[in-house]
Amino acid sequence: MDQRKRVKLSKLLSFILRHNPSLLGISLDSEGFADVSIEELALRIRKLRGYEWVTSEHILEVVELDEKGRFEVKDRKIRATYGHSVEVKPKYPEVQETPKLYHGTTRRAEKVPPRYLRVVPPEALLKGHNNVKRKHRKMEGRR
Repeated sequence: MDQRKRVKLSKLLSFILRHNPSLLGISLDSEGFADVSIEELALRIRKLRGYEWVTSEHILEVVELDEKGRFEVKDRKIRATYGHSVEVKPKYPEVQETPKLYHGTTRRAEKVPPRYLRVVPPEALLKGHNNVKRKHRKMEGRR
């Protein structure tokens, strides 16, 4: 499958498994797994205009080649691993201790002297922290 088709199928799978499983007449269990096999899912996707070419092998290829780990397959069923707007409660193995926590940034920010960087307050790392309420401050020394 070429990259264009793989991206197209990945976007459709993300939409269905995260936001609108009813588009294909499926439902998700409490952990987010589709209630149909990958083969049945491919059959239903083929009924959509522009997706007549999809097979279960194509779905598995999307899962295997996805660099962000968007999907998981277990017992011939598939789920999105994150980003749901429908109610699911995926079970993941509990991490006992995280040795390091990395914060994503830009190349430009790497050039900022450390004395100007703020420390992320611990409460900002808590689940459900509301970033909208944070105050924006000028960096010290900037005019």
